[in-house]
Order: sequence, then structure tokens, then C-alpha cells
Amino acid sequence: KALFAHVPRQQSSSSSSPPPQKKKRKKKELGGKYSTGRERIKQPKEINYLLSRDATTGEEILAVCELPKLQMADSNYATALTWLAKRRRRKFDAVTAQRVVTVVERAITSLQGGKWSARSLANAAWGAAKLHREETSNAQLCLILENCLTLIGTSALRVMPDFKPQELANLAWALATAGIWTEALVEAIAIYGANFVSEFRPQEMSNLLWSYAKIIGPNLSIQEETSLTRSAKILFANVTHGCVKQNFKGFKPQELANIVWAVATCGYEARYDFWDTAAYKMTDNFIAELNSMTEDTLNREKKK
Repeated sequence: KALFAHVPRQQSSSSSSPPPQKKKRKKKELGGKYSTGRERIKQPKEINYLLSRDATTGEEILAVCELPKLQMADSNYATALTWLAKRRRRKFDAVTAQRVVTVVERAITSLQGGKWSARSLANAAWGAAKLHREETSNAQLCLILENCLTLIGTSALRVMPDFKPQELANLAWALATAGIWTEALVEAIAIYGANFVSEFRPQEMSNLLWSYAKIIGPNLSIQEETSLTRSAKILFANVTHGCVKQNFKGFKPQELANIVWAVATCGYEARYDFWDTAAYKMTDNFIAELNSMTEDTLNREKKK
């Protein structure tokens, strides 16, 4: 009793005492204890958290990749490439570009030495293709990204049955955007894509057909009959039939426009019901957009 005699009693009234404040969690500083090398990050999920959440700029993503004693898995390289492409705000300077080259070289070494998952291959391909498109003036970086995409394509053929629809669409978009593909890979994507059209979402259908229009080019109907053109025709037939069956439900205007553009560009002879359904859907989208614009105009007039 004597020990706690000097401690004042708490007042029973809750109104007189301020409510307890929650302690704000401090954001973990990038690097921190990991940058000293005393502790080692072992879990790929933890590395991915640093790359995608803690790192908010390309410089910070590169700093994570350069941490000592850091063993990166396939998912980590894929995350690094994806977020480097997303966080990029301006053209890389010479020093930063060289650091990116080092990361891509390490990813290539990992690709050569082990099996990557389909998800990692698709994500890495998307990031590498986007960087390749936006850094065309840097010859060294473009060359190393092309080598990386070539290896990704080779690895993708081995695990093609593991690809999910979104991953398949992302891989096709990356190949078409960078212009790096082989007939065997494009044919395999078409065959697997045609078999799983019912599982594709509108954006994935749109990206897939847009990619094939970029790869194959015009006059699909009069090109020499090959295994590639045959598989492409099957893909276009199944996707256009799926669009008609769904009545283009859930398609955004841009996704609908991409599919119509792809079919027209390739010269694929789609059925009449495809063109009729697409025309009706485009008309509905136009009327909805016009009504929205009219309503906004009336609201502005009322405020005046």
C-alpha cells in the first residue's frame, strides 16, 4: 500500500478524461535493418511488399533490389519489373538505366537457372514490354529487355497449360507491344485461348484480339494457310462467338472498339450477327454517353 500511495486515483467520470488515442503505425523505412546485412529477408512475400508497397518510386524499387544478401525469387523479379514500369515518371538517366539493366540481367540469370511460374512470366513480360516501349532511345536497355522477353517466351511454352486467362492476355499483349514472338508461342496462346474463351473477361478478350491483330497483320483470310493462321482463325471465331453470346455484356466502349478494330484490321470474316450486335451495342453506348453529357449540361445551366 505504501508503495503505491503516491499514485493518484483515476477519476471515474469518463467525460473529464480525453479518449485514448490510437498510436499511429510508423511506415517502415526502406532498407532499414535489411540494408545493414545483419538480417536476411527470406520470404518472397516480404520482398514483394517492399517492392510494391514501401517503395513508391523507381529509385526506391532499385534500392530494394540492391539490398545486400537479398535472394530474389521469380515472383520478386516479376514484381520489380512490373512496378518499375508503373512507377516510371520520366525517362531514365544513364545511371538509373544501368541499374535497371543490372536488375534485368539478374532476372535473365534466374530464368536460365530455374522454372518460373506462369503468373511470374506474364507479369515480368508486361513490365519488360512497357519499359521497352517507353525507353526506345536507350539501346543497351532495349537489347537486354528483348533478351529477357525472348527467354520469357521460351519458358512460357513449357508451362502454357498453367496460364490463367488474364495471364495469357498479358503475355500476348507484351509480345505484340515489343514485337518479340515466335510462331510456336503465338500458336500455343491462340490454341489455349480459344479453348477457354468462356472464362475470359471483356478486357482480356479485347487485349487478346488486339494483340493478334498487331502480330498477324492484315489480310488474315487470304494469307497462306499455316498452323499459325489456322489457330488464329479459331481464336477469332471463338472470341467473336463468345461476344455475341454474351451480347457484349460488361464491355466498356474502349474494349468493344478494340475487338471491332482487331477483326476489321485482320480481315477476319466474322459472322453477320457479330457486326449487328456490335453495332447495336455501340449505338447504346453512344446514346448513354450523349444522355450523360446532356444531363451534365443541364445541371451546369441550373447552377448558373
